[in-house]
Amino acid sequence: MSQPRIHCLLSPKEEFSENGAGAQTLKIVQTSRRSRFRQSITVFGKPAASPFPDVAFQPLTSFWPALFGDNMGFARAYARAVGLSPPDMIECFNRPPVATWLARRFPNVPVTLYIGNDPQTKGNAKTVAQRQALIDRLAGIYFVSEYVYSRFMEGIRGAAPNVRVLRTGMDRAEGPAPEKDKTIVFVGRIEPIKGALELAEALGKVLARHPDWSAYLIGARWFKVSSDLTAYEQRVKAAAESSPNIHVTGFLPNAQVRAHLRRAAISVVPSNWEEPFARTAVEGLAEGCAVVASKRGGLVELGHRVRFLPAVTADEIERALEELVSNDAERARLQAVAWNDFPFTMDAFAKQWDDYRAEVMGLPAKWTRVAG
Repeated sequence: MSQPRIHCLLSPKEEFSENGAGAQTLKIVQTSRRSRFRQSITVFGKPAASPFPDVAFQPLTSFWPALFGDNMGFARAYARAVGLSPPDMIECFNRPPVATWLARRFPNVPVTLYIGNDPQTKGNAKTVAQRQALIDRLAGIYFVSEYVYSRFMEGIRGAAPNVRVLRTGMDRAEGPAPEKDKTIVFVGRIEPIKGALELAEALGKVLARHPDWSAYLIGARWFKVSSDLTAYEQRVKAAAESSPNIHVTGFLPNAQVRAHLRRAAISVVPSNWEEPFARTAVEGLAEGCAVVASKRGGLVELGHRVRFLPAVTADEIERALEELVSNDAERARLQAVAWNDFPFTMDAFAKQWDDYRAEVMGLPAKWTRVAG
């Protein structure tokens, strides 16, 4: 096999563009740039006005979504597009029913599933029997954290060698740690499970005592710019207006998010649910921020690199931020740990994923493209 073909299927909600990319899209784009299978990968997703230019992309429109739904309609559209020329491997993301259907539709093609959320909340993975069926049917199942893995394996008996943890990797700059401003940054969806309101209330009090500091709340209810705010977004905005130094930006493309984090002294991830892993927390570490986070779900796996909150309340967030804003030495210590002890590199992530791909396709672990 000189040039295997790998097809990555986004969920219909994801947008394959810089101006609308969510965590799933960013994961695929950034790892594909480092992958030894780079010339083999084609991403299939909903039409995008300005798709990423350096990764092969094929737009699809869901087939009869009114009848089949967006997810299964997209799977059928993909099957129709591929026809009698399927690839050497199909990768699905966060859609167990889609992966199962494609594995049946293309029985001779290995299909893998990358799960980035609690599988017990997903269709076709809620019960032990359903999860066992996925293990038996799919060539590989990968999880963004030990927490998500443990939720999938709950109740499963026996070995499952095709089920593995594949943590998100992150690009980072070379050289010395970036210079920091007196800024605090939150990045995430503006909804209750992300703790944005509690953070905004805490920031109002902290910044009143430290007017030389500022804060940025970056995000919206979804990965796009919108002036149509939900009731919760309006509450967050109102709380932020308690201080002229709190800036609510709405959704920003990832390049701008990383620029804010590069300058920020502190990054806050006050998730109020069992966070699968939290890409934004790893981005904060990658930019050398002192990271404050809740001790929920996969966030626990960041370990000593993070200042954990005992609870997601405005009071606890205020207390943690006050400690870091007031204590230069402790803030600098956490920043140094983030910068000097960073195991979540993109190179390591891309290599691990490629090794799994090679195994699934029956290729040597160190396979490289052969010309021709």
